[in-house]
Amino acid sequence: MKIKQVVSVKFDSVYSSYGSLDITDADGGEVNIRLSDDQYIELHDSIGRKVKRILEDRAFEAEKQKETTKDD
Repeated sequence: MKIKQVVSVKFDSVYSSYGSLDITDADGGEVNIRLSDDQYIELHDSIGRKVKRILEDRAFEAEKQKETTKDD
């Protein structure tokens, strides 16, 4: 039987060391994730896509808000 563990934390800070990503939650709890160089690259690509989408959504909303304000 395979056991799956899910940990949910409210992000407070992160530290990236040579071989691990250390996340601290708002209550002071810590999550330590060991990563290889290739995994760091995968993480970078994944976060990059997420950030790009967020920025595009914000730019769209700002443009929409600008047009709404202009019409008033």
